[in-house]
Amino acid sequence: MKSLKFLIISGFFEEKYGYQEIHIANTLARLGHTVKVLTSNKSQFGKEKLTDTQKRDYEIIRLKSVFRIIDTIFPIKKYRRYIDNFNPDVVFLMTVSKGLPYFSIKYLNKNAKILSFFGDLYRQHASFRRKLVTKLFKDRWYRKAFLISDLIVANTNETKEILITKSKLNNNIIRKIHRSTLGYDSKKFFFDSAIRENIRRQYGFSDVQIVFCTTTKIVERKPIVEWITPIINALKEKSDIVYCLAGFLGDVHSALMKKRIKELYSGKNLLLLDFMPHKELNRLYNACDYSVWFDASITIQESMATGLRAIIPESKTVDHLVDKDNGYIFKEIDELPQIIKSLPSQYNRSEVAKYNFKFSYESIIENLLLKLKEV
Repeated sequence: MKSLKFLIISGFFEEKYGYQEIHIANTLARLGHTVKVLTSNKSQFGKEKLTDTQKRDYEIIRLKSVFRIIDTIFPIKKYRRYIDNFNPDVVFLMTVSKGLPYFSIKYLNKNAKILSFFGDLYRQHASFRRKLVTKLFKDRWYRKAFLISDLIVANTNETKEILITKSKLNNNIIRKIHRSTLGYDSKKFFFDSAIRENIRRQYGFSDVQIVFCTTTKIVERKPIVEWITPIINALKEKSDIVYCLAGFLGDVHSALMKKRIKELYSGKNLLLLDFMPHKELNRLYNACDYSVWFDASITIQESMATGLRAIIPESKTVDHLVDKDNGYIFKEIDELPQIIKSLPSQYNRSEVAKYNFKFSYESIIENLLLKLKEV
């Protein structure tokens, strides 16, 4: 593939959270492209100002003169020079609703190919405040991005539905919408039988135990106890089933959730684990046998990178991820105990990992660039 200059414009860019823009930048650089990231110095989930001390194979420009309203970045000073001096071949606008990507549109060279990325879900647009802000301002931002983009990337089937609605059924826009997916960094998430054996031994998992896991940030909007209650019921019946729930953040809410869960069940086959960096997550996935999911999350694909068969709900947010070769779908959460108790203890992890390589960012980027040539 010819080496190109890629500009990624994102309101936030924090490696520790491993969001889509991080993986895309890392993968493009690894593939030999020249990459520049234009972002803010704001943390998405904190008040600290970000700086970049870690050496990378690409440049990050962090704008300091910005104003933030919740999750939207408004630049205060002009920054066109950063874009003009780079003169990119391809521009990735990451989540236009975050502000900075939208305000950058006016600075983009007409010769550059533009891909806009969206991950909208219906639940994100449920509140009155979000509906009002979207109607007054951000719907206009979406339409501007639609018109300027050569390719409109929807991360899920539900996202694609939302974007079609926002396009007001404009066929010229709809033709540009491409359902892609969130993915994983193949250098960070992979199957390794030696890691599996070592970490299972560290956790004390026996050969006969079947280990399930869910990894998600434990935050207030997620009904964690409701989600995992059916799994707890299965744990009470079968000691050879182990369940790991990882993602406790060490805050007041996490402490409350741990207390409530332990009141329901405190058996040794239930492990409540803290939020993990990617290296520890990869080890946990290798040690487990299946992953269980309740909502859309980039960690689903990261688990699948290690060859885990995924158990997911029948939902347009995730139903593009699983078929008969790599996982299972449940219609109602009460079906989980029966599914969990019926699964085999062994399957060919290497084959499943190979099949799931389509969710690697190498494959995703290759497909997007091929699709870009078609439009």
